[in-house]
Amino acid sequence: MLVLIWAALLFSANSATGTFQGGEEFCSNGFCVTLERAVTAEAGLCAVIPCSFTHPDTFKPKHAIWFECGLTCSYVIRSIFSSNNQNVLARYKKRVALLDSDWAMTKNCSIIINDLTEQDTGSYMFRVTDGRSGLTYNFETKVNVTALSQKPTVTSPQLTEGQQTTLTCTAPGHCSGSPPEIIWKWRGTGETSSHVVSNTSTETVVSQKYSSTLTFTPSAKHHGIKVACWVSFLSRFTTEETVTLVVTYVKTPTITGNTSVKEGEALTLTCSADSHPPSLITWMKLHSEEYLQNGTETATLVIPNVKAEHSGQYVYVKMPTITGNASVKEGEALTLTCSADSHPPSLITWMKLHSEEYLQNGTETATLVIPNVTAEHSGQYVCTARHLNTTLTASASVTVMYVKTPTITGNTSVKEGEALTLTCSADSHPPSLITWMKLHSEEYLQNGTETATLVIPNVKAEHSGQYVYVKMPTITGNASVKEGEALTLTCSADSHPPSLITWMKVDSEEYLQNGTETATLVIPNVTAEHSGQYVCIACHFNRVLTASANVTVMYVKTPTITGNTSVKEGEALTLTCSADSHPPSLITWMKLHSEEYLQNGTETATLVIPNVTAEHSGQYVCTAQHLNRAPTASANVTVMFRPKIQNGSECVVESDVLTCVCISLGVPLPSIKWPLLESQAEYSITTTMSSFTVNSTIILPVRELDNTTVECVSSSAVTEEVKTNLTIIRKSETEQEEMADIIRGLNLLETLKESIESNQLSDVKDAVENLLISRIHLGIVGERGVQKATFLNAVHGLGPEDEGGALSPSPTPPEGVAGYPNPKHPDFRLWDLPPVPTTSPFEPQGYMDRSHMRTDDVCCRLL
Repeated sequence: MLVLIWAALLFSANSATGTFQGGEEFCSNGFCVTLERAVTAEAGLCAVIPCSFTHPDTFKPKHAIWFECGLTCSYVIRSIFSSNNQNVLARYKKRVALLDSDWAMTKNCSIIINDLTEQDTGSYMFRVTDGRSGLTYNFETKVNVTALSQKPTVTSPQLTEGQQTTLTCTAPGHCSGSPPEIIWKWRGTGETSSHVVSNTSTETVVSQKYSSTLTFTPSAKHHGIKVACWVSFLSRFTTEETVTLVVTYVKTPTITGNTSVKEGEALTLTCSADSHPPSLITWMKLHSEEYLQNGTETATLVIPNVKAEHSGQYVYVKMPTITGNASVKEGEALTLTCSADSHPPSLITWMKLHSEEYLQNGTETATLVIPNVTAEHSGQYVCTARHLNTTLTASASVTVMYVKTPTITGNTSVKEGEALTLTCSADSHPPSLITWMKLHSEEYLQNGTETATLVIPNVKAEHSGQYVYVKMPTITGNASVKEGEALTLTCSADSHPPSLITWMKVDSEEYLQNGTETATLVIPNVTAEHSGQYVCIACHFNRVLTASANVTVMYVKTPTITGNTSVKEGEALTLTCSADSHPPSLITWMKLHSEEYLQNGTETATLVIPNVTAEHSGQYVCTAQHLNRAPTASANVTVMFRPKIQNGSECVVESDVLTCVCISLGVPLPSIKWPLLESQAEYSITTTMSSFTVNSTIILPVRELDNTTVECVSSSAVTEEVKTNLTIIRKSETEQEEMADIIRGLNLLETLKESIESNQLSDVKDAVENLLISRIHLGIVGERGVQKATFLNAVHGLGPEDEGGALSPSPTPPEGVAGYPNPKHPDFRLWDLPPVPTTSPFEPQGYMDRSHMRTDDVCCRLL
């Protein structure tokens, strides 16, 4: 089944040859292959490489093989799939399959690669063999794996308090690989996310679609709550979609105020009912028919000067409300719900006007359902709410749109000289236009609305023949559609003989569809450009009748961001996000990894931060909330700030050699200069750069040094320069020995690195032994996991079960530091450091302070 589904979705296969529409053909020695030159897919999902081949009649294909060859297929090839399961790379096993199990017969060599990662980007080639020899088609397909951008689809029905409902989240893609993890989260207004509790999510597969359902009973507290569906593929690639719940609800009214008052004082009682949409509130006294007060959502009863006769029970009842569509087509279902909030509860009944039959009843609410309406169901329906001795009513005028077959009455056989009288009628709503013509004549004899009578007072022989009619065309179908959906409009014109029906768009000369008596216009995948007025034309002899429909396409384009994303510290950041859409979208601004809304607006929203600082750097996300879609755009904001000389900048004299280090952080990347060097002839200078940090080191001989400080000057292209004086420190012999140990340790590390790269095991062993007897603290930077724990234990010669060995998963907190002394060499100690933060700009000194590392310790990053 998987093969058939993918083949149907991605290309049109010919049952005899396996060819498909599209791609390029390559031939060699009677062997031909047709492939797509490039295929793009998203990480976590799958890629299909469409492929078909032909071969000489004497060749009998037996095995199909696909190769991976990195970025180019010019020199290295590795097998990712073989129909005999031989010599396949381990990381491709169970991930690659042919789409057609009968590939040798259909010559369909298409494959699907599931569970994609960035590593799968590269070129792929196909080979076919007959068991002894074969041909590798030297024609490659390049597969480009991009970041996961598709979002899950969340569908939500109309929500009513107390009625159980089910939300469905469908993961993107149509793949047959590893099932994704799907998690539902509530997101209240202003509060952090939380997993859904006491609701069971189930995953189902339908045509390789994975979905999860969340079933719950909505209440008022769910109104306005955001529900997020989070999907993770391979525990690495994640995407999510969020919807806002709209719940129809009404809470029991509450009455506030003092019900015990003295004669002559004022009685003030307030009745409120929290509801969506707002309710109408009315006040009455029990056993009285007089309405004392009413209001929307709240009503306050005030009696300024109470008397003894004002004592008693005061009750309330709200006017009944009717919901549902009262205009339906013949054959559809009519559903109307009547509700009346009251205390005590009212009895609700439904009746048709001028009928004594009760159609439906209930307490507080009653729903009238007529499954298959006909023209006879048109009329006024009355909902009655009986509350104590009060009766309140609401009514709905039901309109059934229908048309009956025309009928002709009158005597069709008349004597010459008598009068011919024929009446054509068509029962319909709205009324039809009726016209009379004689067959093969272009003259309209009579017309009328709903009925038309043809009268010829003094008939002659030439009046014999067939008389025809035509009604005004009618259009059915939904003219309001979402972008990407199908627009389907049907135009019909009842006539005899049948009319020619054609569809056109206003201001266009192109005929879109035509037919006899009826024509259906179908646009499978509508876009915003399809909005406009469409005209249906009914041509009946020399008569042209028209009807039109205004098509509205609901769409949203990807938001666009304008404004300068690079600003100086202290200036104002101004970014404007706009999204072309119909109806207008709600635009919101947030900073990535923050749940705070910074700005919002309709169709456009401008984010203004008046006085930016370095902390304002980062990615800002603009979201266009439109119906059940929420496309986003982002802007990377860079705040440029003057250079900052970092801790760790220092000058040290050892053995008549001055070494100065100056570290500067700034955006854009600053430069460093040393005024001292202007008067020096012999010196060396080393500059290293990473992210937004520059490190400059100078070394020069000194015999007589009068200075106590050395000036470091840092500047950038857009900011003023910054100067600092570094105090010269003279190191003792002990400190010099410690530094010599550090330098010796660094050299040993470099030797170990070179030995590993050259795969010289004996050299690796010597380098490790020399490293163990050195006096050095070695910090290992990187993500904690099996790889890091294995490295730490390997250097110490320990296993995970040995005392003092590193464990995976690590018990150390994410930002914590763990020490691992060598059991045989106490002067050598390994430190497990947290990973380097990915945020910009990175401040090395802050990281070292949090990790409790000294500037003379050695750090290695584990890749």
